[in-house]
Amino acid sequence: LWQADLKRILAYSTLSALGALVLLMGLDTALSVKAAMVFLVAHALYKGALFQVAGTVDHETGTRHLGKLGGLARAMPITATAAGLAALSMAGLPPLLGFINKELLYEANLQAPRAAAVITAAGVAANVLLVALAGVVGLRPFFGRKRATPKQPHEAPPALWLGPVILAGLGLAIGLFPEAVADRFLTPAVSAVRAELTVVELKLWHGVNPVLLLSLLTVGLLFNLERRRR
Repeated sequence: LWQADLKRILAYSTLSALGALVLLMGLDTALSVKAAMVFLVAHALYKGALFQVAGTVDHETGTRHLGKLGGLARAMPITATAAGLAALSMAGLPPLLGFINKELLYEANLQAPRAAAVITAAGVAANVLLVALAGVVGLRPFFGRKRATPKQPHEAPPALWLGPVILAGLGLAIGLFPEAVADRFLTPAVSAVRAELTVVELKLWHGVNPVLLLSLLTVGLLFNLERRRR
Protein backbone atom coordinates (compact mmCIF):
# COMPACT_ATOMS: atom_id res chain seq x y z
CA LEU A 1 0.00 0.00 0.00
CA TRP A 2 2.97 2.32 0.47
CA GLN A 3 4.51 1.50 -2.90
CA ALA A 4 4.17 3.88 -5.85
CA ASP A 5 5.40 1.64 -8.69
CA LEU A 6 2.63 -0.41 -10.31
CA LYS A 7 4.75 -3.54 -10.70
CA ARG A 8 6.06 -3.34 -7.13
CA ILE A 9 2.48 -3.20 -5.84
CA LEU A 10 1.54 -6.22 -7.93
CA ALA A 11 4.66 -8.12 -6.85
CA TYR A 12 4.03 -7.56 -3.13
CA SER A 13 0.37 -8.54 -3.48
CA THR A 14 1.52 -11.72 -5.24
CA LEU A 15 3.49 -12.64 -2.10
CA SER A 16 0.24 -12.35 -0.16
CA ALA A 17 -1.50 -14.62 -2.68
CA LEU A 18 1.27 -17.22 -2.43
CA GLY A 19 0.92 -17.16 1.35
CA ALA A 20 -2.83 -17.77 1.03
CA LEU A 21 -2.17 -20.72 -1.28
CA VAL A 22 0.28 -22.25 1.21
CA LEU A 23 -2.28 -21.76 3.99
CA LEU A 24 -5.04 -23.45 1.99
CA MET A 25 -2.83 -26.40 1.12
CA GLY A 26 -1.71 -26.63 4.74
CA LEU A 27 -5.30 -26.85 5.99
CA ASP A 28 -5.44 -30.07 3.95
CA THR A 29 -9.19 -30.47 3.61
CA ALA A 30 -11.05 -31.24 0.40
CA LEU A 31 -12.60 -27.77 0.55
CA SER A 32 -9.30 -25.97 1.15
CA VAL A 33 -7.59 -27.75 -1.76
CA LYS A 34 -10.58 -26.90 -3.96
CA ALA A 35 -10.28 -23.26 -2.88
CA ALA A 36 -6.53 -23.32 -3.57
CA MET A 37 -6.97 -24.64 -7.12
CA VAL A 38 -9.67 -22.06 -7.91
CA PHE A 39 -7.47 -19.36 -6.38
CA LEU A 40 -4.57 -20.49 -8.54
CA VAL A 41 -6.63 -20.05 -11.72
CA ALA A 42 -8.29 -16.79 -10.67
CA HIS A 43 -5.01 -15.27 -9.53
CA ALA A 44 -3.20 -16.29 -12.71
CA LEU A 45 -5.85 -14.58 -14.83
CA TYR A 46 -6.25 -11.28 -13.00
CA LYS A 47 -2.64 -10.86 -11.91
CA GLY A 48 -1.30 -11.82 -15.34
CA ALA A 49 -3.60 -9.25 -16.91
CA LEU A 50 -2.60 -6.53 -14.44
CA PHE A 51 1.14 -7.14 -14.83
CA GLN A 52 0.74 -6.81 -18.59
CA VAL A 53 -1.37 -3.68 -18.13
CA ALA A 54 1.39 -2.18 -16.00
CA GLY A 55 3.89 -2.84 -18.77
CA THR A 56 1.54 -1.39 -21.37
CA VAL A 57 0.98 1.76 -19.32
CA ASP A 58 4.74 2.15 -18.87
CA HIS A 59 5.30 1.67 -22.61
CA GLU A 60 2.68 4.23 -23.61
CA THR A 61 3.21 6.89 -20.92
CA GLY A 62 6.87 6.47 -20.00
CA THR A 63 6.16 5.84 -16.31
CA ARG A 64 4.70 3.32 -13.84
CA HIS A 65 4.63 5.80 -10.94
CA LEU A 66 1.13 6.19 -9.49
CA GLY A 67 1.70 9.83 -8.66
CA LYS A 68 2.17 10.58 -12.36
CA LEU A 69 -0.77 8.57 -13.68
CA GLY A 70 -4.44 9.43 -13.92
CA GLY A 71 -7.26 9.86 -16.39
CA LEU A 72 -5.82 7.43 -18.95
CA ALA A 73 -9.15 5.75 -19.77
CA ARG A 74 -10.01 8.24 -22.51
CA ALA A 75 -6.66 7.77 -24.26
CA MET A 76 -6.38 4.01 -23.58
CA PRO A 77 -9.97 2.65 -23.44
CA ILE A 78 -9.18 -0.97 -24.34
CA THR A 79 -6.36 -1.21 -21.81
CA ALA A 80 -8.55 0.49 -19.21
CA THR A 81 -11.36 -2.03 -19.79
CA ALA A 82 -9.00 -4.98 -19.37
CA ALA A 83 -7.52 -3.41 -16.23
CA GLY A 84 -10.97 -2.74 -14.79
CA LEU A 85 -12.20 -6.30 -15.32
CA ALA A 86 -9.02 -7.75 -13.83
CA ALA A 87 -9.20 -5.39 -10.86
CA LEU A 88 -12.83 -6.29 -10.16
CA SER A 89 -11.89 -9.98 -10.17
CA MET A 90 -8.95 -9.26 -7.86
CA ALA A 91 -11.38 -7.44 -5.57
CA GLY A 92 -13.64 -10.50 -5.57
CA LEU A 93 -16.74 -8.88 -7.05
CA PRO A 94 -19.43 -10.75 -9.01
CA PRO A 95 -19.87 -12.02 -11.64
CA LEU A 96 -16.13 -12.65 -12.01
CA LEU A 97 -14.12 -15.73 -11.08
CA GLY A 98 -12.48 -13.76 -8.26
CA PHE A 99 -15.86 -13.63 -6.50
CA ILE A 100 -16.20 -17.43 -6.59
CA ASN A 101 -12.61 -17.69 -5.39
CA LYS A 102 -13.17 -15.37 -2.44
CA GLU A 103 -16.33 -17.21 -1.39
CA LEU A 104 -14.49 -20.55 -1.45
CA LEU A 105 -11.54 -19.12 0.45
CA TYR A 106 -13.78 -17.80 3.22
CA GLU A 107 -15.69 -21.09 3.36
CA ALA A 108 -12.45 -23.06 3.66
CA ASN A 109 -11.24 -20.74 6.42
CA LEU A 110 -14.48 -21.06 8.36
CA GLN A 111 -14.21 -24.85 8.21
CA ALA A 112 -10.51 -25.05 9.10
CA PRO A 113 -9.79 -27.99 11.42
CA ARG A 114 -8.00 -25.72 13.90
CA ALA A 115 -8.03 -21.98 14.75
CA ALA A 116 -10.85 -21.29 12.28
CA ALA A 117 -11.75 -17.95 13.89
CA VAL A 118 -8.16 -16.66 13.75
CA ILE A 119 -7.64 -17.85 10.19
CA THR A 120 -10.95 -16.32 9.05
CA ALA A 121 -10.16 -12.98 10.68
CA ALA A 122 -6.74 -12.92 9.01
CA GLY A 123 -8.38 -13.78 5.68
CA VAL A 124 -10.85 -10.91 5.97
CA ALA A 125 -8.05 -8.47 6.86
CA ALA A 126 -5.95 -9.65 3.92
CA ASN A 127 -8.89 -9.34 1.53
CA VAL A 128 -9.64 -5.81 2.68
CA LEU A 129 -6.10 -4.86 1.63
CA LEU A 130 -6.42 -6.85 -1.60
CA VAL A 131 -9.59 -4.95 -2.57
CA ALA A 132 -7.80 -1.68 -1.83
CA LEU A 133 -4.85 -2.69 -4.00
CA ALA A 134 -7.17 -3.71 -6.82
CA GLY A 135 -8.51 -0.17 -6.90
CA VAL A 136 -5.01 1.30 -6.76
CA VAL A 137 -3.54 -0.65 -9.68
CA GLY A 138 -6.60 -1.31 -11.82
CA LEU A 139 -8.62 1.88 -11.51
CA ARG A 140 -6.57 4.80 -10.22
CA PRO A 141 -4.28 5.15 -13.28
CA PHE A 142 -7.26 5.29 -15.63
CA PHE A 143 -9.80 7.45 -13.84
CA GLY A 144 -9.83 10.70 -11.93
CA ARG A 145 -7.85 13.79 -12.82
CA LYS A 146 -5.70 13.53 -15.93
CA ARG A 147 -2.01 13.93 -15.17
CA ALA A 148 0.88 14.92 -17.37
CA THR A 149 3.10 11.96 -18.28
CA PRO A 150 6.59 11.79 -19.83
CA LYS A 151 5.04 10.53 -23.09
CA GLN A 152 1.73 11.55 -24.63
CA PRO A 153 -0.53 8.54 -23.89
CA HIS A 154 -2.48 6.74 -26.57
CA GLU A 155 -3.92 3.27 -26.98
CA ALA A 156 -1.30 0.55 -27.23
CA PRO A 157 -0.96 -1.66 -30.33
CA PRO A 158 -2.92 -4.97 -30.28
CA ALA A 159 0.24 -6.90 -29.40
CA LEU A 160 0.21 -5.17 -26.00
CA TRP A 161 -3.51 -5.04 -25.14
CA LEU A 162 -4.58 -8.43 -26.53
CA GLY A 163 -3.04 -10.44 -23.69
CA PRO A 164 -4.70 -8.49 -20.87
CA VAL A 165 -8.04 -8.50 -22.71
CA ILE A 166 -7.97 -12.30 -23.12
CA LEU A 167 -6.95 -12.94 -19.50
CA ALA A 168 -9.44 -10.49 -18.01
CA GLY A 169 -12.16 -11.73 -20.36
CA LEU A 170 -11.56 -15.31 -19.26
CA GLY A 171 -12.00 -14.21 -15.65
CA LEU A 172 -15.46 -12.92 -16.59
CA ALA A 173 -16.38 -15.88 -18.80
CA ILE A 174 -15.39 -18.47 -16.21
CA GLY A 175 -17.23 -16.53 -13.53
CA LEU A 176 -20.41 -16.72 -15.61
CA PHE A 177 -19.91 -20.38 -16.63
CA PRO A 178 -17.78 -21.93 -13.87
CA GLU A 179 -18.91 -25.51 -14.37
CA ALA A 180 -17.12 -25.75 -17.72
CA VAL A 181 -13.76 -25.21 -16.00
CA ALA A 182 -14.68 -27.21 -12.91
CA ASP A 183 -15.33 -30.40 -14.87
CA ARG A 184 -12.38 -30.17 -17.23
CA PHE A 185 -9.59 -28.68 -15.12
CA LEU A 186 -10.38 -28.34 -11.43
CA THR A 187 -11.71 -31.82 -10.69
CA PRO A 188 -8.52 -33.47 -12.08
CA ALA A 189 -6.31 -30.96 -10.25
CA VAL A 190 -7.97 -31.37 -6.85
CA SER A 191 -8.14 -35.15 -7.31
CA ALA A 192 -4.40 -35.24 -8.05
CA VAL A 193 -3.55 -33.23 -4.93
CA ARG A 194 -5.89 -35.25 -2.71
CA ALA A 195 -4.85 -38.57 -4.30
CA GLU A 196 -8.51 -39.51 -4.54
CA LEU A 197 -11.38 -38.64 -6.83
CA THR A 198 -12.79 -35.28 -5.69
CA VAL A 199 -15.53 -33.82 -7.87
CA VAL A 200 -15.47 -30.03 -7.98
CA GLU A 201 -18.73 -28.14 -8.46
CA LEU A 202 -18.72 -24.37 -8.81
CA LYS A 203 -21.59 -21.90 -8.70
CA LEU A 204 -21.61 -18.12 -8.89
CA TRP A 205 -24.43 -17.69 -6.38
CA HIS A 206 -25.01 -19.69 -3.20
CA GLY A 207 -27.61 -17.43 -1.60
CA VAL A 208 -27.30 -15.45 1.61
CA ASN A 209 -24.99 -17.30 4.00
CA PRO A 210 -22.10 -16.57 6.41
CA VAL A 211 -19.61 -16.53 3.53
CA LEU A 212 -21.55 -13.82 1.68
CA LEU A 213 -21.80 -11.84 4.91
CA LEU A 214 -18.01 -12.00 5.25
CA SER A 215 -17.70 -10.67 1.69
CA LEU A 216 -20.01 -7.78 2.55
CA LEU A 217 -18.01 -7.17 5.73
CA THR A 218 -14.82 -6.98 3.64
CA VAL A 219 -16.24 -4.27 1.39
CA GLY A 220 -17.75 -2.42 4.36
CA LEU A 221 -14.43 -2.35 6.22
CA LEU A 222 -12.69 -1.02 3.12
CA PHE A 223 -15.17 1.83 2.70
CA ASN A 224 -14.83 2.68 6.39
CA LEU A 225 -11.02 2.78 6.11
CA GLU A 226 -11.23 4.96 3.00
CA ARG A 227 -13.63 7.36 4.73
CA ARG A 228 -11.33 7.68 7.75
CA ARG A 229 -8.28 8.16 5.52
CA ARG A 230 -9.93 11.07 3.75
